[in-house]
Amino acid sequence: KPINRRAWTFQEQALAQRVLFYASHTLQWRYKSGTKNLGNSLYEASGTSLGILTKEENGKLEEMRRWHTIINIYSMRDMSLPEDKLPAIAGLTERFSDVLGPEYYAGIWSNGSFNAVLNQLCWRSARGTCTRPNRYRAPSWSWAS
Repeated sequence: KPINRRAWTFQEQALAQRVLFYASHTLQWRYKSGTKNLGNSLYEASGTSLGILTKEENGKLEEMRRWHTIINIYSMRDMSLPEDKLPAIAGLTERFSDVLGPEYYAGIWSNGSFNAVLNQLCWRSARGTCTRPNRYRAPSWSWAS
């Protein structure tokens, strides 16, 4: 499987200032302001990019939306060890805590508001039915479960 479908590469790509992908038909260079193919590639750079994460001066609401987008993309990736779901994005949560605050519980940001927690509990699996994992990884109310 392509490496960009693996969960463990997600945080590395999101936090890196620049990323060079060695694809089957091209080299692809991703950086803060865009994506370029290198060499004589017949393929155009494509795909949805998160953008390289930087410390931006967005409000809490915008950063919360951004967090939800990241979690949606991350959750679709393949994991060898599902119990690593939260530890594998610890660097991202640290980056987001600068804006969203330190109150973070199993993938859910509190922001000091009970309503903020309740709003994040309304999630559903994009992969169909959910199954209970063999090993504990997060409370059942968290998207990380």
